[in-house]
Amino acid sequence: MTAGDVNMLALGQNVLGPAFSQKYPGVSLMTVHTGPGDAGSRLIFEKISAEAESKKETWDVDVAMVHQIFLKWAEGKDLLLPYAKELSTWKYVTSPFAKNSLGVPAEGYVMPMFQSQTALAYNPDYVKDPPKSYAELVEWVKKNPRKFGYNGIKGGMSGVAFTVGWSTGRQASITSMR
Repeated sequence: MTAGDVNMLALGQNVLGPAFSQKYPGVSLMTVHTGPGDAGSRLIFEKISAEAESKKETWDVDVAMVHQIFLKWAEGKDLLLPYAKELSTWKYVTSPFAKNSLGVPAEGYVMPMFQSQTALAYNPDYVKDPPKSYAELVEWVKKNPRKFGYNGIKGGMSGVAFTVGWSTGRQASITSMR
């Protein structure tokens, strides 16, 4: 199950599912999407909580891609299996936020994927000198009407991060991606 914007559904359907099936022939992975934000994670939490309370031996959900808040909810309900230390990618985790999620020790229970970041993507064939700060972006948008867009606050955490950065720190720099 996955919470998040549709990009998380696509990740499950187009990357994780096929990779899993390739590694384990004859086994398929179905991705179920619950929607963006904490609400999507809350639906997954409620599903897993109900399965735990039913005392069934097997559950419908094997893996969940959730937001940080999920660990806070699941902390006292014994809904997590420690496994992540076995992952070969754990050695690349450098952020303290990946080891502690909203005050809950996450190390060993999660596979950190990414933190929401604000990035400016552009086509270098059309944008020769991209803005390097919010202030420069304001000027660029004024000079280039209807040429800028972002995924909005309902389209995932990166849109929220952009909006917060835009409204609070226009002097801050932004990362540019080609």
